[in-house]
Amino acid sequence: MVDSAHDSERDPSSSDLQRFTAALDELKHAGCMVLVTGTVDETVRAATSRRLFGTPQLPRQRVVVVTDDVPLQPTSYLPDGINPDCTDVHLCGWGKFPRRSVRLQDSRLSDSGPPELAAYSRHLNEVLAETEPSSVRPPGVFRVGILSLSDIVAQYGQKETVEFFDQFSQQVRSYCGLGHCHLPLPSDSTVTNSLANTVDIHVHLRDREGHLPEQHWHLCGFDHSSGWIPIEPSQSTAY
Repeated sequence: MVDSAHDSERDPSSSDLQRFTAALDELKHAGCMVLVTGTVDETVRAATSRRLFGTPQLPRQRVVVVTDDVPLQPTSYLPDGINPDCTDVHLCGWGKFPRRSVRLQDSRLSDSGPPELAAYSRHLNEVLAETEPSSVRPPGVFRVGILSLSDIVAQYGQKETVEFFDQFSQQVRSYCGLGHCHLPLPSDSTVTNSLANTVDIHVHLRDREGHLPEQHWHLCGFDHSSGWIPIEPSQSTAY
């Protein structure tokens, strides 16, 4: 299925790409959240996550949030040579938490939020704090990925999901981390547009018949874009 977002956009010039690269480096240094959208095969999403989780050649702390609707094994989303048993990987399964009643005032969500979503927000905050407890946080070392928001949207609706995701994104930025989240919906859907307002980078994915899958990066605060870039099956460049 072809995602129509940015179909008619011109290819960026050399100076455009230089500004894009400089802005991307600035975001990575400060901490940022990436929203990955588009209706593509799940293997394309997994390839995108492998790069966003960072190169295995450098020290990283990786938190992988797996919801019930993720079709592939977590290892598929991690860089080559990295698996959930590694000491620098922290796996959080949505189904394990927190189907129970909690005091909302103890969580990071407002009192009007659903108790289960509030409790999971609290749990994720605790995982982030345990994973990177030092007050000195080197930029880009901390990587976190939510492999799908679809199940959360289906359970709690758009408004509560946006609030949850916005607060989670702020927490990742406070660790100078690079976070990403997949929403396997068209890039111009209502839910996508609402979530895109809370992130630093929006990555559109598309898969056209007869072509390699493609990615289009938009740096929201800078209004810089990459143009459409083919995703090579063997591509291993990490961000």
